[in-house]
Amino acid sequence: MKSSRYLSRFLALGVFVLSAASGFATERRFAVSYEATTSPAGTIEYEQHVLWEHGKGFDELKFRQEIEFGITDRFQLSAYLYDFGYDREDGHGKTTWKGSGLEAIYQLTDPNKSFIGSAIYGEAIMNDKELELEAKLILQKNFGPLTLVYNGIVEAHWEDGYKNTVGVLEQTIGLSYQLRPSFFVGVEAKHEVAFENWEHSGGNAVFVGPNVSFRKGSFFATVAGLFRASNVSGEPQIEVSTIMGFHF
Repeated sequence: MKSSRYLSRFLALGVFVLSAASGFATERRFAVSYEATTSPAGTIEYEQHVLWEHGKGFDELKFRQEIEFGITDRFQLSAYLYDFGYDREDGHGKTTWKGSGLEAIYQLTDPNKSFIGSAIYGEAIMNDKELELEAKLILQKNFGPLTLVYNGIVEAHWEDGYKNTVGVLEQTIGLSYQLRPSFFVGVEAKHEVAFENWEHSGGNAVFVGPNVSFRKGSFFATVAGLFRASNVSGEPQIEVSTIMGFHF
């Protein structure tokens, strides 16, 4: 299957990047879910996000350049510098500015000290035609080398010159196991449903697939490949998320 070949090549590239990285560690074990840990006070981290979505008749690449600031040991603030994407549909492609924005995470309980780690998350991103607001509840439980995370998400989108409203309810779950001090393997899953004007549901989309994560020193990289496990028209069949970053 053609899309499976694309995914295997992309994951092979990701594994090569992970194994080739040297010299630099943060807590990003997951590419789709967030963890309840935050950056220490006074630290700065740069992250490069790449998301590839492949569906029937279309491909989309999304790029994000993010800088994270550890304001306190519990509060983290991030700036999205310039999100852009390349969309290809029916043989025609175009590059568009997706927006710029801010992200904030406040840790309620530390997963390394409490029974369950928890955090709240807020995000705002906009361009000249769209506005997106997002809120998350993040839960994390550590079992020695095994980490389990859950994200409950609510999104609101104002599109087409802020004329149309779309609401999204989403849940993600991730499981990651530490094979070595610098190498992790796991699985991630995502469930989402969209509502036009918060009224009409577009169906339940479910994605699931593996992830791998590498860290060394100040550098980390994570790759997750998710396959669509539900029959929802218009949704991607494959999503591959990659995050690479380092802190100063």
